Amino acid sequence: MENYSNLLPMVPLRGLVIFPSMVANFEAIRDFSVSALEQAMKADRSVFLVMQKDMSNNTIDRNNLYEIGVIAKIRYILRLQKGLVRVMVEGIRRARLVNIEFNGNYYISEVTDYGTGIEDSQKADAYMRSIIEAIDDYAAVSDRINPDFAFSIRNIKSLDRMIDTCAVNIIDIIDQKQEILGTESLEERAEKMIRFIDTETQIFMIEKDINMRTRQQIDKYQREAYLREQLKSIQDELSGGEMSEIDEYRKKVEALPLSEGDMEKLNRELDKMASMSSSSPDYNVSRSYIDYIVSLPYGK
Repeated sequence: MENYSNLLPMVPLRGLVIFPSMVANFEAIRDFSVSALEQAMKADRSVFLVMQKDMSNNTIDRNNLYEIGVIAKIRYILRLQKGLVRVMVEGIRRARLVNIEFNGNYYISEVTDYGTGIEDSQKADAYMRSIIEAIDDYAAVSDRINPDFAFSIRNIKSLDRMIDTCAVNIIDIIDQKQEILGTESLEERAEKMIRFIDTETQIFMIEKDINMRTRQQIDKYQREAYLREQLKSIQDELSGGEMSEIDEYRKKVEALPLSEGDMEKLNRELDKMASMSSSSPDYNVSRSYIDYIVSLPYGK
């Protein structure tokens, strides 16, 4: 492992969490960030990256910065127009922010190593297997998991790197990314990641069930509407295009100030009448019921 000075130029990030072994691009426009990057390039390209808590607040102090960030190496810097700088960095390792100081041009951070490992290799292997199983379960029900990612995660032999890779590729919410980055114990970090993936799997299954039931309900309404139109067409053909008794009743029912449920009930009754012969006793019973409903003094 490379040895880093505990005093490093610092770049506060807005809405971006960078993990060890992660290669990322971002743009810097604030003068103190550009100066920090330029200073790092003059030394060994090492820089401390840490996310701001409030992206809209330009005040840089301990209260507006997360405690845990990452020491990174700058791969390249591209200077654009109007002082904008585009930079590519590679995360190296977690670090805890101890203190910051502004030297007039950029912020200098005092940082210390952060994070604990797992000495029991068998336990680490067990956690990696659990993560892979959780990803497989998630991929089986969700299209959010890239099949290439689900396959490539198996080639990672380090639990630490596996968790960070999952955080980068699966977690969307920035605060949750920061929570994984900021968890000191590797064992606790692994358990959090497994819980997160399992929760996402359960949520997706619930969403899938809700969507299926909604589609079924929509299909039911569309089918009923289609059948009503078919019945109306048949009745029009039989009546030579004149308005049938059922149509007259539908027109009267539609004009009533009824709830959606009551209106649906009456339409079902009319559908039943439309499927019967007008000479049948059941038809006359339904007609009497509709006549009674239509004749009620609504709001009068």
